[in-house]
Amino acid sequence: MLAMQETEAQLRDSSSPAKAHDLAHNAAQLVFITGDNPVVSILDELDQQTDGIGNDQTLCNGPFHVFQATEMPSTTQFETLSDIFDPDLWNSRVTNLDEMMEEENGYSPDQLAKSPEFLSLEDPLESETFILDNIDFMCQPTPRAPQSVISLPSSPSRSSASDLEDFTMPLAKMLLDHYRHTMVTFFTPARVEAKSPWESIYIPSLLSTVGEIGLAGDSSNAKVSLLFAVFAISAFSQSQSSSPEEQGYQDWNAIGELYRERASRRLKQSLFNLSHGNDKKEKYKDILMALLSMVTICVVSGKMENAAHYLRDIEEIINLHGVQKVSQSSKVRMLHSIYLYLRVVTERTCIESRSQPNIFENSLTLSISSSQDISTWDRLIGFSSPFTEGTLNIDTPSKSTFEEIYSVPQSLFKLILQTTHLSVLINKMQTPGISHNIDHGPLLEQVKDLESRICTWEYEPPGNWESAHTPLPQREIFPYHFVQAMYKALIVYFYRSVRDVNATILQFYVQQIIDHLFEYDKKKQKHMDQSANTCWPGFIAGCEALDPKLREQISDWLERSGRSTGIRMFIVALEALQKVWQTRSLPGMQNAPWNRVLDGFSELRVLVLS
Repeated sequence: MLAMQETEAQLRDSSSPAKAHDLAHNAAQLVFITGDNPVVSILDELDQQTDGIGNDQTLCNGPFHVFQATEMPSTTQFETLSDIFDPDLWNSRVTNLDEMMEEENGYSPDQLAKSPEFLSLEDPLESETFILDNIDFMCQPTPRAPQSVISLPSSPSRSSASDLEDFTMPLAKMLLDHYRHTMVTFFTPARVEAKSPWESIYIPSLLSTVGEIGLAGDSSNAKVSLLFAVFAISAFSQSQSSSPEEQGYQDWNAIGELYRERASRRLKQSLFNLSHGNDKKEKYKDILMALLSMVTICVVSGKMENAAHYLRDIEEIINLHGVQKVSQSSKVRMLHSIYLYLRVVTERTCIESRSQPNIFENSLTLSISSSQDISTWDRLIGFSSPFTEGTLNIDTPSKSTFEEIYSVPQSLFKLILQTTHLSVLINKMQTPGISHNIDHGPLLEQVKDLESRICTWEYEPPGNWESAHTPLPQREIFPYHFVQAMYKALIVYFYRSVRDVNATILQFYVQQIIDHLFEYDKKKQKHMDQSANTCWPGFIAGCEALDPKLREQISDWLERSGRSTGIRMFIVALEALQKVWQTRSLPGMQNAPWNRVLDGFSELRVLVLS
């Protein structure tokens, strides 16, 4: 308790954001490791165990260690001041005061130039995941102390925010553990070779927030919103994946709704502060993480009615504050990649209903006029990889930030996005009362150009996981089947939504999508990859499947995906498919576009098929 109070005082007196960040991490580490056990009881037990301890033994309990110290005679005798200041005893690398100051402060003008506008200091990442990484492997406190749900240690000088008064560390640890050890693996379709954005950006921010709450009773609105959103994500996941017996006394769905509402309130206040120029307390990446996590809540809970609003808010924030930061921060590029992925796999009605132009209107809507043009996509995520060279195979060609995270060439996702925009444009031209001939003129040329680029697209695997010297056939390279499922789904998507081809002609590709999805599941089992499936290709295949056996296969795949991950989006996608199948069974509706069918159901108008 004394250590917590001293650290709290240091945090209040600290003028350095980096120092405050470190202190918050240290405080969160201490509380997480000790759990519900009083420090005094842990130390008393260690004292009782020290009798007879040998020189080569160490006892540990939680973060506390005891060992036998032996006083050794000094082997170095300094007779004079000259001996003490002998140059050979000093670090020869620090040759002058300027170098010493640079080494101490860790600062250089170049580093400052690389920092985003909202980030006066980058988050220190040396111990970014130490707290939760090591809890399972450290000596745990003895369970002899009474087990009870307790609040974070507090001092008379600290008061908590109203929405944090019931904040308890046991529940926080349970939800954060589930998020980090279970949910994070579901956010990408294949295991990320290096650390994913959730491991390298989200988790450190969450731990910092927990420490700040423990020490000061609050944190910035954006950071607390992210923490609450993560609590909601974990709770909703457990409500879907746990049986009533496993859930015990916890009503996970109610907990999820509680923290969803709190996250929303904090986020609104954060955006209000940003829009009114009070941006010193609200950092760009914190706001972006909070908004992206609100979309994730929609995906996990299956309640997607607000997903389009959050995506538009993200788009607006990126427009105003994010584009100029891309070249300055790898973190920003990773967060922008998450947005692009969610944006592309979101059912298109959220695009059709917008009245304002979006950030892709000029560069990605139809075609890029020159290969030398820098598209909006590239301006949002840049070209360089965010991961260190030491984590990559030198024989592997460099991949974009997007592909590092999602294992799919961004060129394929660009084609999906361009297909969506062209489909929306054609759909508007076919609106009653508006007469346009799409069989002639510039639009026809744009359709042909996009069709040509889709049909000639080829997957070029960036590397070979099995052997750098004996390349395997393409079908044996790990993400091959996933990429092929996405590509075949794009073909079906284009010919149904742009060319309006009868679904009967596309059944060969529907079968291929399902086959590739099933093969990819087998590959993931072989590689022990716990990543979740991507819903979009399965949904596209299901919408156009005519054979009852194919429909049954995709239904089983969606149910299995939802059950194994606790992500209700898969179940909602299946409900949407059933609406499409039911409508197409009606006379004269056999070829009805699925997006128009779903437009009649308010709860299914927006589907984030991630």
